[in-house]
Amino acid sequence: MPMQIRHSPRPCARGPHAPSATGPGAPGWTAKMLRPAGALERRDGPRPMLVPSAARSQLKILHPSTSPSHGATTATRAVAGSNVQTTSAATSARVQGKLLLQSSDSPSSPLRLSLQLVSATVAGRDERGVRGEAAALDAVISSGETEVDVELLWDEALGAPGAVLVTNNSDFPVYLKLLSLSSPAVHFVCNGWVYPVGKHPYRLFFTNDAYVKEKTPPALRKDREDELRLLRGEGAPADAPLQKWDRVYDYALYNDLGNPDLREDLARPVLGGSEEYPYPRRTRTSRPPSKADPASETRASLEEGVYIPCDERTGAVAKAPNLPKLEGHFGSLADVHGLFDTNAKPIAFPVPQVISANRTAWRTDEEFARQTLAGTNPLSIELVTGLPLTSKLDRALYGDQDSKITKEHIEKNLGNMTVAQAIEKDRLYVVDHHDWVMPYLKRINELPGDEEKGEISERKSYATRTLFFLQDDSTLKPLAIELSSPHPEDERLGATSTVYTPPDQLKAGEAASDTFTAWDLAKAHAASNDACKNNYVLHWLRTHATMEPVVIAANRQLSVLHPIHKLLKPHFRNTLDTNSTARHIVIGSGDERQGGAFYRNMHEVNFFTGKYGMEMSSKAYASFNFTELAFPNELIKRGMVRGAPKKPEELELPRNDELNILTAIWKWVTELFFPNEHIKTYRLKC
Repeated sequence: MPMQIRHSPRPCARGPHAPSATGPGAPGWTAKMLRPAGALERRDGPRPMLVPSAARSQLKILHPSTSPSHGATTATRAVAGSNVQTTSAATSARVQGKLLLQSSDSPSSPLRLSLQLVSATVAGRDERGVRGEAAALDAVISSGETEVDVELLWDEALGAPGAVLVTNNSDFPVYLKLLSLSSPAVHFVCNGWVYPVGKHPYRLFFTNDAYVKEKTPPALRKDREDELRLLRGEGAPADAPLQKWDRVYDYALYNDLGNPDLREDLARPVLGGSEEYPYPRRTRTSRPPSKADPASETRASLEEGVYIPCDERTGAVAKAPNLPKLEGHFGSLADVHGLFDTNAKPIAFPVPQVISANRTAWRTDEEFARQTLAGTNPLSIELVTGLPLTSKLDRALYGDQDSKITKEHIEKNLGNMTVAQAIEKDRLYVVDHHDWVMPYLKRINELPGDEEKGEISERKSYATRTLFFLQDDSTLKPLAIELSSPHPEDERLGATSTVYTPPDQLKAGEAASDTFTAWDLAKAHAASNDACKNNYVLHWLRTHATMEPVVIAANRQLSVLHPIHKLLKPHFRNTLDTNSTARHIVIGSGDERQGGAFYRNMHEVNFFTGKYGMEMSSKAYASFNFTELAFPNELIKRGMVRGAPKKPEELELPRNDELNILTAIWKWVTELFFPNEHIKTYRLKC
């Protein structure tokens, strides 16, 4: 019996439904995710394809010479620093295959690789899989993707290959994507850099099979554990700076946001490891400590980039962007519109659709309300369950911070409803950024300091609360905006607040574009609060920062052979790379460019929080609850649905796209891991 989900009158964003699934869970997929090597048919997901349009390289396969003296089936030979057993070429057959690889730069010399298959079923005296005879690849490649034909050597008496050992004898690194062999049909999804032997003595890539530790073929277990030890950095000095070819995943505090050695005002507190500034961990780099603040780490140069394990970096090192010079602030709306001028240099931004036909459309109450759900941050709106709105800030420190919005402010715009009726019928909603902003507002409004003049503009901001009414057509209508400041004499005396409501009808002959009212300014402050909360908490903290330690832990504790690792790996793609770039040029304080020019990181300039944005995200992390972010728990917490998280069949969902996403995920996971169970289906009851 399909579960029924009732429709409730929650605010709707008018937009397309979620796209239909094309991955696991869609028609044509089977429940089984991982199959033996060589069995990557369509029903198990799209096999990584060798690019047919890539230019073929000029290559020469060099096989070891065979001689009558190679009569034994195996011989002991030093490979990768340890004695392992290796088959003789006299008993090996040639295996055809294709290798997809990539180089980030145009190599000046030929690529020279040594490839050696490793048995998954036959172990030598060291209990490791016996190595096949090495085959050398000598190829001329260009930058970008290249597909090459390869020919490896393998003795059928060794059973199925379980890994391939690759040594790079070139003078440049190469990124291996996929090695696909025809007979035996084996696929190695490598997705890893192989640096020259001076940096990487070798790389071991396992087949695309999956095993928990206890089920791993005995011949592969030691290699599996060796790989994890390397990724943990065991045996390497913890204080040695990590290099771009290293593959170590380890934890560190956020102690690299400031740059006190460059300038005193660029110092920033360490986030993480304290009750005052709790924070998730980041990737360890082991750069030396700052001279001005030993608790902080020195900054990497803009040209050098921040360390991440080499396999996490698949593109070029990010550079500080060249933005239009804005002289510290916008002088008028005309300056803002100038950013969308197609003749603007060096950046011409595309014209947003909302102002493509009418440049003042963004100022309407309708658009302001629509952006609450359809804009960059749909996650702050909450159901109002009573008035007045109350604050959770400590009264001993901040006095009375409760809202001053009353029923008299809003009842005139509720039609025939009273405030009590609107609350009872779930028609009142609020976007409340008051408590997050207020503790820092006095310091924010004192920015910039003497050293910062010319780099960031002066700012005067407020803590905001915005109240909305859900209309009969399922759209929102703004009712009131409260702007609050700390008491001018003492923060402990509470907030000084002003409530703004939509103006009455314009005077005869007066166009909306001719006026700019206090209500418009209140909406601008509310939008500014919302943008900062989205940027520092909902986006950076909840998405990027909290996932980084998960990525680190998965790589330290889960072998690439582990089924859960294979499930998670695609979701981790580019996370560490993006986060390191953000710490480098986006969320930090500032750096010195090559040649001595100064560069102030973007967010401290562009957002009203200035240098306090990351501190404020740390305060938000103090009340962080990971399970509350899960769907539908997060919606229930904000009052956007009704029902218990453990009884999804009783939920009332307001939007069909959320329903489609939930159903697709449930169906996908059920088919993959519980193929014999009944798949729960959902239906929106209108």
